Amino acid sequence: MTRVGERAFDHRVIIVCGGERWSGPLSADRPLPEDAPFRGFVTTSDAGIPRFAWIAGRTLSHDDGAVVTEGLLYEVSERQRDDPPGIPANGRRFRQVAEMFVTGSETAAERLRAAC
Repeated sequence: MTRVGERAFDHRVIIVCGGERWSGPLSADRPLPEDAPFRGFVTTSDAGIPRFAWIAGRTLSHDDGAVVTEGLLYEVSERQRDDPPGIPANGRRFRQVAEMFVTGSETAAERLRAAC
């Protein structure tokens, strides 16, 4: 499997309640599914340094037609290769940093920000 740091992050998502580093528009390695909670890697840049996280979606809902996933966000190393088989334990490889929402809709993100 390809290291996270070498993957293409071609899909735009919006993270809400992800804390200072992980909130806002980010790039994901896969699209948001319409019929299941999102599980995938996202990336951001912190002072020019790329950072990576795994989103472990738990629930899926729709907000005026927009897909919304609620789940956990885990920071990971750029060397991480595999998707975890489920919700990972908080530890060295997957460090849980937030309970958050992910969506593709700015309108839904605005409404969700009230939950932070």
